[in-house]
Order: sequence, then C-alpha cells, then structure tokens
Amino acid sequence: MVEIGTILHFRQDDWIIYAHIVEGRSARERLAKSGEWTEDQITLVLTANAQGALWTETSSSGIKKLKREWVRTDGATAVWQLGQGFNLTHQAYLRAKIKAEAKAKSDSAQLPKI
Repeated sequence: MVEIGTILHFRQDDWIIYAHIVEGRSARERLAKSGEWTEDQITLVLTANAQGALWTETSSSGIKKLKREWVRTDGATAVWQLGQGFNLTHQAYLRAKIKAEAKAKSDSAQLPKI
C-alpha cells in the first residue's frame, strides 16, 4: 500500500464525493450516487470538472451502458461505470502515484538495519 495524499469524504443527500488531495489540490475525485445516472448528470459532472479544457468521449460504443470514458485536452481522464459512478483523474495524481511507487520500490530494496 502506497500513500499518495489525503482523502477527503463528502456526502450530501444521495451523493458521495471522495477527493484525493496531492500538494494541496484535488488531484483525483470519485463521485457516486444512488440510482441511475441521467445524461444531464453526466454532463453536469464533466462541465463542472472541465477547468477550461474540453472533454472528448473515447468510449467503445458497444459498452456505453456499462462504462464510458473521456479524456480532457490537458490529459485528465474521466471514467463512469455502472454501479460505481465517476472517477476523475488529473495528471498531478498520476505523477504523485508514479513517484510514490518508485519510492516504495526503492525503500523495499534497502537492507534492514538490525
């Protein structure tokens, strides 16, 4: 297990949001809610998380009822999965993850001081 940053948990009505904080900013969010997602709700989440960039859907047409994917012009990704909700991942999260994994690998290769 590798710690990347703090995780904040928010809940309002049927909505749950987890925000992974890296270097003081939200770098990954997970949004979940009970019930089905409407196209308006999906558009709302993408629009609220555009940060001035554009989302392009990259989903396979055959599985759109189960899983949808988008990529933002700055490299961020969004994945919606039936029953799981949205995962939005920014480049800062991916960089922090790679750095933490490399540190964990390096630390595990060190001989213990006994």
